Amino acid sequence: MKWIGLLMALIVASIGSVLFIAGCVWGYQRAALYLEGTSAQGQVVGNLEIGSRDGYSYRPMVEFAIAGKKHRLIDDVTWDDPPYETGSIVKVLYDPKYPDAAVIARFRTLLLGPLFVGLFGILFFAGGVALFFHSRSSEKSR
Repeated sequence: MKWIGLLMALIVASIGSVLFIAGCVWGYQRAALYLEGTSAQGQVVGNLEIGSRDGYSYRPMVEFAIAGKKHRLIDDVTWDDPPYETGSIVKVLYDPKYPDAAVIARFRTLLLGPLFVGLFGILFFAGGVALFFHSRSSEKSR
């Protein structure tokens, strides 16, 4: 039975490690976009309404132009209420090589997702370590 506890600890810690690394990579990409990306002004052209059994949530749609070519983005983050009025001007960050991967420049869109993924990774890893020590101590007491 000792090996089952150790295997579970290894699985939980591995999931935590993968989540933490994914959060770091995602956060690095977003931070690089913030630090080295190009900004443009975009105009909110609407709020995409997503219905569920709990009600509706909204994702803003923004258009911005680069060298005369229009690009459209839909925000990654959903909101309980429409976050912007149609016609509002927002700051958009993009990589000049990949303007279709642009994001709205605000904390919630840029870094909140990677921060939560990284924190969940740390919690899973800590849970795996705690499970490891718990399974070792319970076997020693027998």
